[in-house]
Amino acid sequence: MKKATPKTAKPLRKAHELHRQWLHILAGLLHVAVLGVGGLEALRWFVVLEIAGGLLLVALSHHKVFAFLKEILSHVQRRKEQLPGEGAFFFVMGVGVVAWLFSNETNILGAIIALTFQDAFSTLVGLHWGKTPIMERKSLEGAVGGFVMAFIALALIFSIPIALAVALVATLVELLPINDSISIPLAAGIILHLLA
Repeated sequence: MKKATPKTAKPLRKAHELHRQWLHILAGLLHVAVLGVGGLEALRWFVVLEIAGGLLLVALSHHKVFAFLKEILSHVQRRKEQLPGEGAFFFVMGVGVVAWLFSNETNILGAIIALTFQDAFSTLVGLHWGKTPIMERKSLEGAVGGFVMAFIALALIFSIPIALAVALVATLVELLPINDSISIPLAAGIILHLLA
């Protein structure tokens, strides 16, 4: 991989983050499809297989024969992440948390949608148009973009007031300095459990 110079580092990081967020959206839609086609039991098994497969990939990536795996995983990994595939692992864990805590498939679907669209679009919008900082590495424009996209996606399934409430909670939770791949679906799942 080409080493970034100070002049090229920012565009490379931006492209890197764009790839990461589009994969995030595809992963979310894949989980939505598994739930929609196979139901809750299929989603739970899918998450178990993903975690097992991910742990195997990480273990294999440390061996010379499979060193290429570490290179592949590095293309969607943030600098602060310690382990290869850490972001993907927490995304799957977030889906797993709601898949095991809740039993209403529609509410689980809503939690996955909140995670998929709020989290990804807050980053995508923030990268392109973020000018007004509101938290460390967060922007007002990104938060609004994530809120709007989550609301639109949720409004396809839930009533307008419920979609607004879930999108707002997901946006507020995303601003907190905790792992939002788990906190967003958990908070969305709780709100949906209470309201839907």
